[in-house]
Amino acid sequence: MSQKIFDERTVKLHRAVNGDIWWADGVYPPKNSGLQLDPFLATINIFGKHASFRLIGVPNNAELISSLYLCRHRGDIASLEVAGPNSLLEYDENDVEKLLLSARRICMPAACGGWHSVSFYDYSCYSLIARLARNKSVVDDFAAGYLRVHPVFKSLLFINELGTVGAAQVIASLIDPRWFVDSRRPESQTKINLYFGLTPKIQKNVSSVDYVVRRSREVRCAYVLSAWKTKNPADVNLADPKNFLYRVWYASGGAEKGDLRASQYFLQYLRQNWLAAISARRGPKDGLFAPDLFFKMPDEVEAYLDHMSVTEKDKNDN
Repeated sequence: MSQKIFDERTVKLHRAVNGDIWWADGVYPPKNSGLQLDPFLATINIFGKHASFRLIGVPNNAELISSLYLCRHRGDIASLEVAGPNSLLEYDENDVEKLLLSARRICMPAACGGWHSVSFYDYSCYSLIARLARNKSVVDDFAAGYLRVHPVFKSLLFINELGTVGAAQVIASLIDPRWFVDSRRPESQTKINLYFGLTPKIQKNVSSVDYVVRRSREVRCAYVLSAWKTKNPADVNLADPKNFLYRVWYASGGAEKGDLRASQYFLQYLRQNWLAAISARRGPKDGLFAPDLFFKMPDEVEAYLDHMSVTEKDKNDN
């Protein structure tokens, strides 16, 4: 079935800034349902069990996406797909009609942010985003639960004394690493680094104890720093393989230069492990993340492989 024919049979949804749910059924023009989230979900059966839905995976749609995932899991709808805002020709959250019309023209592959079916791992991320939004960014027990089942969380736990609040905010900000893929240079980290404000100027401000973080990229930069830098580098045991980010910090000269390079390294680690976790090839032995190429020391590779080989049964027995 072609992209065009399939798209004609889908219902595009979007939650406007004021909370109203808009929808566009197939080739018909977008309409405002006039309903907020809960009332709209109560009427989802009008679309029928064979309905297929598509949404742009932005934070404003997070609660709608996670709710529709549960509907699909129960068999109330047939399918649910999301795409990244990067796949749109233009994105204006204040013009829902134009956004939904633009969504019809998405033709990018899933690996670069195009349409893909919402999986359980996507559900955990959108549920985390929705919970943080409802709870004023507080990582409570519910948010922590969504974080624990996120595909990249096990990899992040390899980092000694991970800052879980910062890690949750980084994951909720990133949403999906496929949205930052440069089609000309798939391995490039540039787009993610810029999105998180990992530039010398922004990092210098964020690393300063006297600077008040204000702008969105500064906030995201601070999230990254708080995810891995949870203690004074002088108190870190550099012989521990799990402290690899602090070794990068020292090797880069410490201070804000060390913060910048270690934060970039942290994002590189997160991105590669995240992509490996959501791919069809699972496990450190045949996954997309190559520890022998990423880590600088053999003991880091060995420790990582040992960490990732621990099964759920092993964890429950401890």
